[in-house]
Amino acid sequence: MQRIPRLSCWISPLSAISQSFFGMLLVMLLAQSCKTTKPTTVFEQLPRDTSLMAFIPPAVDMKIKANDLLSIQVSSLNRELDEKFNSAAHPVQGYGNAPLVGFPVDADGQVQLHYLGKTKAGGLTLKEFAIQIEKGLEPYMKEPIVRVQYLSHKITVMGEVNRPQVVYMPVGQMTLFDALAAGGDLKEKGNWKDVMVIRDSSQVRLVKHINLESPDVFQSPWLYMQPNDIVYVKNRSDKLEKDERRRTLQTTLSLIATGVSLITILLTRVIN
Repeated sequence: MQRIPRLSCWISPLSAISQSFFGMLLVMLLAQSCKTTKPTTVFEQLPRDTSLMAFIPPAVDMKIKANDLLSIQVSSLNRELDEKFNSAAHPVQGYGNAPLVGFPVDADGQVQLHYLGKTKAGGLTLKEFAIQIEKGLEPYMKEPIVRVQYLSHKITVMGEVNRPQVVYMPVGQMTLFDALAAGGDLKEKGNWKDVMVIRDSSQVRLVKHINLESPDVFQSPWLYMQPNDIVYVKNRSDKLEKDERRRTLQTTLSLIATGVSLITILLTRVIN
C-alpha cells in the first residue's frame, strides 16, 4: 500500500509563510493608509528661473468714473485750512451698516471741493486728479499735498477660503493673489485648479475659470481685479475625491496581488 506523505512536514513551513505574508500585507496596508496628501503647490508648472516680467501683463491705472466715492485728504503748512477742506466730505452708505465718508463723483464726472467748487475728476487716474487738486489749492495753501483713494471700489472673496469677506481696493490695483491672501488663503479642500472670477462688463456678466497652478495665470488679463469682481473658490469636486480613492484602492489591490504571487511561489517551492 502506498504511504501518504505526512502533512506535518510542510504544514509548519506553511504556517510560518502565512504569518510572514499577513504581517507583510498589514505593513503595506498601514503604510498606504498613513500616506499623506501631497500639498498643492501654486505655480507648480512655472519653469525654474523664469523671468516673471515676461509673463505679467502691465497693470492699467483705472480711471475715475461717475458714481465713484473718493477719499481726498489734504495736508499743508496750515492745519486750519486743511481741516476746512477735509471736513467737506459727505457721508455715504457703504457696505454693511457703517457709512463711508468721502467725496462722490456726480453723473458728469465732477467732484464738489472746498475752495475749488466743482472739479473734473472723471477720466483721470487717482494720481492725475491729486496733482490737479494740488495745483488748484496752491493760491490758498502753502505746499499742499493731496492723497486720493477709492472708497467705493471693492471685491467679494467667497467660497473655500478661510475668511470670506468684502475687500476694498483703495488704490485701484489688486491682483487675484492679493484678493485670496486677504481672504485668508484657500482651505484644505479649496480647488487651486479652478478659481472662478465673476465680472460685470457693460451689463454682461463674465465668468472666468483660472488654474492657479499654471503659469498662464500671469498672462491673463484677469490677473488684476476690477471693482465689484467676485472671487469664488470652488470645493474640490466629488469626482476628484473619487479618483483619489480609486487610485488608493488600485494601489492596495496591486500590493495584495504582489503578496499573493509571492506566497504562491514560496508554497510551490515548499511543497515540491
